[in-house]
Amino acid sequence: MKTVLTQRKTDRVIEMRKVGATKRSVVCCIAVAVGCVGGWHGGIPSIAMAQSRPMVVAGLTERGIVTDLFERTIVIDGRAYEVDRTVEVVDDEGNQIDLSAVTRNAEIRFRVKRDDAHKIDKIMVYLAR
Repeated sequence: MKTVLTQRKTDRVIEMRKVGATKRSVVCCIAVAVGCVGGWHGGIPSIAMAQSRPMVVAGLTERGIVTDLFERTIVIDGRAYEVDRTVEVVDDEGNQIDLSAVTRNAEIRFRVKRDDAHKIDKIMVYLAR
């Protein structure tokens, strides 16, 4: 599509329009361009970085907030998961920590075992800094 730059004499505002495109797609293009340029030059953080926390440990596809804790069970967003006996627990910087660091209202990422969808074998806890 062709990009057209026009200038209104009364407002002295330059508008960018894509011929045949909707306003929404133009706004989206501008937002992506600003995010990319800002990320390259260190000015504005990129859009992807602003929307998510860094994921230190690969494979932790599930995430949520701990809503309740029991001896070998963690309730995450209202859903109960059993904790594997050999569970690996790390903080958001990748350091090994104890399972006791998982508390109510903690934000976590976790992985369930391949052979048991209700058993967690790896947890990453976002610690308050």
